Amino acid sequence: MEDKYALNEMQDRIRHVKFHYLSPDNASQRGGGSGQHPSARGVRNETAFFVFHAFQDSIMALTYSTMQELGSTAPFFDLPVANPSADGLSGDRRNLNDYAADALVVVFTCNHCPFAKHVEDALIRSAADWSGKGAQFVLISANDARGYPEDSFGSMAARAAEKAYPFPYLYDESQEVAKAYGAVCTPDFFVYGPDRKLAYRGRYDETRPGMGAATGKDLHEALDMLLSSGAVLDAQVPSIGCNIKWKPGNEPA
Repeated sequence: MEDKYALNEMQDRIRHVKFHYLSPDNASQRGGGSGQHPSARGVRNETAFFVFHAFQDSIMALTYSTMQELGSTAPFFDLPVANPSADGLSGDRRNLNDYAADALVVVFTCNHCPFAKHVEDALIRSAADWSGKGAQFVLISANDARGYPEDSFGSMAARAAEKAYPFPYLYDESQEVAKAYGAVCTPDFFVYGPDRKLAYRGRYDETRPGMGAATGKDLHEALDMLLSSGAVLDAQVPSIGCNIKWKPGNEPA
């Protein structure tokens, strides 16, 4: 199944780049001269050609969620929180048992990933909208801050303040919580019911950076079913994003 989604994603991204950068009309508008396509006789638009192949290379590095077994129990976590005032609780750490909501939405994300940024504003709205319906959102960053300073704990706190996050933003420095959840990409979504059994794992919606505004359609449908009837959404599509930035030698087996 993962190969099928990877192929579809690759095809969608290539079509997007071809249309916006390599089609005759768009290429000419972007300074491509005659607007002709690159061919065996030479590249007519060197900038577009570079962008096209850069996208092809980046596609191959995308990571899909592992689609953990539905019904599995939420692993315990106890992590420092970058924005303690977000959830009305005291202290500088948060753990799984702090939240009694009927639906717990655990999102592995980070500051710098384009896929995480793509859903960020919509995710803030989702958390605000669903908080009154029985859902609690918890965000966790597990990226190695030594290699990615933008994802440091201090930067997380700054980002949460800048965007007025309505959810706690936790730091999994050891990356053991991410491993326990089977998280591999950012963003990676896990929804647990009142018994803290996994009811949904998958994408936020069908959009991608540069390919439509994020809506949260898939996640919202899963939450609606879970909270209204306790049912589990049948069709669940893997999330996609940047890989979690593992510490050297700490990659999942």
